[in-house]
Amino acid sequence: MKMSENSRGLDKKLDVNNKQKLTPLAHLDAVEIGGATITKATLNNMDDIHRKGVKIGAEVFVRRSNDVIPEIMGIVEGSTGTDIIAPTECPECSGKLENDGVHLFCKNSLECPAQQIGRIVHFGSREAMNIDTFSEKTAEQLWEAGLLRSLTDLYQLDKEKMITLERFGKRKAEKLIDAIEVSKTRPLDAFLYGLGIRHAGKGTVERLLRYYNTLEEIADASLEQLCEIEDIGDVVAESIYNFFRNEKNQQMIQELKDLGLEMKKAAPIQTSSNKFEDMVFVITGTLSQSRKHFENIIKDNGGKISGSVTKKTNYVLVGEDAGSKEEKANKLGIPTLSEEAFNELVNS
Repeated sequence: MKMSENSRGLDKKLDVNNKQKLTPLAHLDAVEIGGATITKATLNNMDDIHRKGVKIGAEVFVRRSNDVIPEIMGIVEGSTGTDIIAPTECPECSGKLENDGVHLFCKNSLECPAQQIGRIVHFGSREAMNIDTFSEKTAEQLWEAGLLRSLTDLYQLDKEKMITLERFGKRKAEKLIDAIEVSKTRPLDAFLYGLGIRHAGKGTVERLLRYYNTLEEIADASLEQLCEIEDIGDVVAESIYNFFRNEKNQQMIQELKDLGLEMKKAAPIQTSSNKFEDMVFVITGTLSQSRKHFENIIKDNGGKISGSVTKKTNYVLVGEDAGSKEEKANKLGIPTLSEEAFNELVNS
């Protein structure tokens, strides 16, 4: 298949360090592979382009990696085209780009719309505030309509204005508003992770909350105190310290509190007991934390994990999109537990 003349596209993603990473995106003449029509394929970085010899207008070999993701394998021998030149400016804000390893990043973090949208999307993601139906496309649409510019705007969205947007009916607007309202009760670890503090991933958040019980305690911690936390180095400690000393961040957090966000530390999960001895659990659906997390809690309390629901199953822990296992449990009369009910059972 052939690279089209519009092959200078860039896919923009916010990386874990809160910088906008630009990924080359190839536009292709349409071709059907495995029942899917392929018109675009990601090229990981400029090194990937040079290694594969990809050029604009050239014929290329394409496959669907794992039968899902379109991937350019290389160029057809003898095929020619125009060299792809690395950009020097961000396509979103015209800010200067910098190289970090093999990737290109936009340095204009405060004014680049793509980065601002990325931060809001990260805040609403499943592992953070878990706002159902809130996707990157939805965020971009609300941004373009002028309804969303900050995290605080997210909690002040106007339903009547949203339903005037294209493909944004009353039902979709109500579902989003309801999901945003539910997110106000998300625990402190989810909120901290959602803030996207540079260098502070989920592991860092977990370590912080072993030492501190409230957001105020973390915000008031000195740089020296943060550095004393096990496995939190100087760079990470300084990033956390500076984030909470920034006046705009302080104002944002206060406004979110005023809008009803609870930001409370989750109740500790009791472990190392025999309360689940000889009990069999099945875990299904999408939960707020990894499946391994819940498996460890069950095993630490003497329980066993099974991959299928049978008459010997004692409980089925169900998350979103649980599917057939939940249906079978209901059919067999086996108790199902929401994540909240599971935590109550563990702590009872």
